[in-house]
Amino acid sequence: MINTIAIDITNHCNFDCVHCLRDKLGPRAHMGPDLLEYILKQMGSVGIESACLTGGEAALHPQLDRVFALLKDHEIAFSLVSNGFLFLEKIMPLLDDAIRPCFTGACFSLDGATAQSHDRIRKEGSYERVIEAIKACVKKGIPVSVKSILHNENLGEIQKVAFLCASLGVQSLGFVILTPTPRLISEGLMPSAPAYEEAVHFIKGRMIPAFGMRIEIEGYSDPDYKPRFCNPAHGLSVDHEGNFIFCCNLSHPTAGDVPNTLGKECLGNITEIGIEEGILRHYRMLAWFMEKVMSGARGIRNCTDCFRLFGKLDWMKAYESPDH
Repeated sequence: MINTIAIDITNHCNFDCVHCLRDKLGPRAHMGPDLLEYILKQMGSVGIESACLTGGEAALHPQLDRVFALLKDHEIAFSLVSNGFLFLEKIMPLLDDAIRPCFTGACFSLDGATAQSHDRIRKEGSYERVIEAIKACVKKGIPVSVKSILHNENLGEIQKVAFLCASLGVQSLGFVILTPTPRLISEGLMPSAPAYEEAVHFIKGRMIPAFGMRIEIEGYSDPDYKPRFCNPAHGLSVDHEGNFIFCCNLSHPTAGDVPNTLGKECLGNITEIGIEEGILRHYRMLAWFMEKVMSGARGIRNCTDCFRLFGKLDWMKAYESPDH
């Protein structure tokens, strides 16, 4: 049941992460308030009452105060995803008594238990800032979730990351199985399938049963269950230009050394087709996708398989060989 919408309010980012899926070669732009208000009105017309602000980095939007005010005015409950670097400076001051009742939580990226492992793939000094952002949110009673990617240099810190998150008061932790990017491969950070299998076995068998904090594995399909009820099964996704994108992970992904071009993942622009037609197109695509999953014809088991299905990994041919 569609009950929320992920909105890319910007494709600007202050990081250049090794694992980032986003296309960095296309033009940079922020979603304008007029487009956002149109989207919010459309949401209200079909009874969708919650949104998640994504990017890029949400803190970089130059009219973030206006964004928050529009969400409040249209009675939309919202969360946001952030790398945490500018959270205390740009976002926290806006969460005043008027906005706070609408704000349902923050999701931060924390990719290691130490500054060395986290900053390795993100930005120098980013570990300290995200830790401070998490602490500030918890202190104010703002629900916090964390996403932690798994790469070759932090696989040994899985348990330490979980203990750190639990000690900070994080409510949920998602370990993320990566989809390949050119830099992950060229820098030797993309784990092998056996390495991921070992990590998944440890998280499922040892960590999930032991922690009171909710722990999940994302970008991964449990082989014991055939359907994949992932992002598209629960919500819509709209990019910074107003395009319906089948899954937020498919929003303008990297195409290697050329700009991304919209393909089958783009279902149309909300200003041209409206949200009702967008929902219908989304469900038709979801039915097609689930048929591929259930039939096993394409072997869709994780996000990487999905990217292949939508033709978003053609750039990998340059890295493939009989030995890789």
